[in-house]
Amino acid sequence: MPYQIPKYIISIKKIKDILIEGTSISYSHETFAKLLFVDTSCLLTEQYFEDTILKNDSAFNLFINGNLRKDCLSYAISKSTKYLLSINKHKTNCVFESLRDAFEDTIMADIFKSIEDTSGNKLSYTNVLFENLRKLICKENLYYNELYDEVNDKLQKKVDLSNIFALLCLIAIFQDNIYLLFPDKYRTRWSTTDNGFFPHSPKIPNISDTVPPISMGNFIPIETNAFFNFVLSNNYNFGKISEIDMAFHSGYFWRTDEEKVEIIKNILKRNIKIRIIINAPETINDICIHMCNPLQEYPDFDTCILSWKKLMQHYPDLVSFRISTVPLMHRIYIVRDECNNGVAHISYYTYGNYITKKDKKICIDNTDETYNLYIKEFEYLWDKTSYQYDEEYFNK
Repeated sequence: MPYQIPKYIISIKKIKDILIEGTSISYSHETFAKLLFVDTSCLLTEQYFEDTILKNDSAFNLFINGNLRKDCLSYAISKSTKYLLSINKHKTNCVFESLRDAFEDTIMADIFKSIEDTSGNKLSYTNVLFENLRKLICKENLYYNELYDEVNDKLQKKVDLSNIFALLCLIAIFQDNIYLLFPDKYRTRWSTTDNGFFPHSPKIPNISDTVPPISMGNFIPIETNAFFNFVLSNNYNFGKISEIDMAFHSGYFWRTDEEKVEIIKNILKRNIKIRIIINAPETINDICIHMCNPLQEYPDFDTCILSWKKLMQHYPDLVSFRISTVPLMHRIYIVRDECNNGVAHISYYTYGNYITKKDKKICIDNTDETYNLYIKEFEYLWDKTSYQYDEEYFNK
């Protein structure tokens, strides 16, 4: 028998339908979601919204209809909810506050204006709204006794409509995982029996006191140039960037590729310090031959080193580089802000492959424990295995 979504589940569609009932307002799913997450609250950039949420109907419907994955009969946090959790981690309650403001300042304001323009009765509309919301909610679809009591109390008193709708939207997106946003607030499940909200689903374990970290790495472009353009833009939830670390065999493309040179120029223009580690020629020559295009001409390593030396001489307060005596087996890019938040981009060298875009790449931020592994690796390479540029050595 195919799985059926329970009729009492709260979805953004149901919230929208209750809002516009009895009015002349009409919102498509896409328009309504955009009002909530882009146009007013700016939780998602418009580009991310279009590329991720609207990329195909199934992904969009999964997000809009409450983060329910039909096939596995259990709870799953999609990329969109991970994104929201990551934002909320950097600024507590900002997701709730943004949704509340979207309802208060735009959606509800538009509806009330429409009612006034058509000589309707605003009080009658709000009374019907509260009544329909009372019919919608129950302990089963709010999951937690504390949440149910909070929403029910507001409905009985007929207050805080925007707060109620913001909470219901979060329920629609996160379902019982809403505790990840409010770990100290909603903790008592309405039912602890095996026949809970989804009778065919596995029993949900007790809530941990520790909220699992969500890495922003899933939402950062994986291609190297796009990665830097993203983290250097306002699209990434960073403070003021204080330092960028780079490690690679020679960094040849960073001195010749037009887009990469522009990225370096942008970094230096913003007075961001750069530490660079490259390999010594005698360390890496025999390895790199297995990663080079046989038809492409490459500068020798001494030339690359001298090129970085010139950059350091032009920007002595911003650029420093060292030469490592151990082979670097992956490229390392680490961007950190003044509050020690950071994100790492790792690209693995591969024998037999000379097309860098095909190399395996990962992006992780400081909420991922693996991030610290690469931080420590870079510091080890900088302090233990590398030396400063030596003019006399290259004049021998």
